[in-house]
Amino acid sequence: MMPEIGNGLLCLALGIALLLSVYPLWAWRAEMRA
Repeated sequence: MMPEIGNGLLCLALGIALLLSVYPLWAWRAEMRA
């Protein structure tokens, strides 16, 4: 059971890290366009 939980948390952490790295860049581009 533990490996599945660890894998799920790893994927979740990766997704959050991607969002946190992409979102400021996307917001900055949207601000520049306005």
